[in-house]
Amino acid sequence: MKILVAFLSLILLTNVASCNRGNDQASSILGEYELVGLDNSGRRAFTGTISLVSLEQNHVNGQCKLVREKDANSAILDQTPRCQALLQGKKITIDFAPSLDDGGLLFEGKIGGDGLSGVWMFKTFAGTQPQGTFEAIKK
Repeated sequence: MKILVAFLSLILLTNVASCNRGNDQASSILGEYELVGLDNSGRRAFTGTISLVSLEQNHVNGQCKLVREKDANSAILDQTPRCQALLQGKKITIDFAPSLDDGGLLFEGKIGGDGLSGVWMFKTFAGTQPQGTFEAIKK
């Protein structure tokens, strides 16, 4: 009986330790990032910053800033919205307009090395189509 209790305790401690390790990895996502977005032609569409400030389970809250390049798509607007991100392992989705079902920018990418990278798109009722790529390097 004592061996069974000791064995179950060991399993419990191992699981708790692995949960804490995952949370440490997720909390390392917090911080400020320099953002550059390119359109599908490879031209710079915008620059800005992504500041991820709080983590609650797999939801991250932050403040984002976007500055449209002079010749970029007219649908891209200068903005400084509150943004939210959803973490799923190494995948991240950043929503520049989380309170809207239609409108705003959506970034889908991965966490790697010194930042984030992936594709950006406009959120619409008709769906989303990649408009280009982004890279956000942690400061």
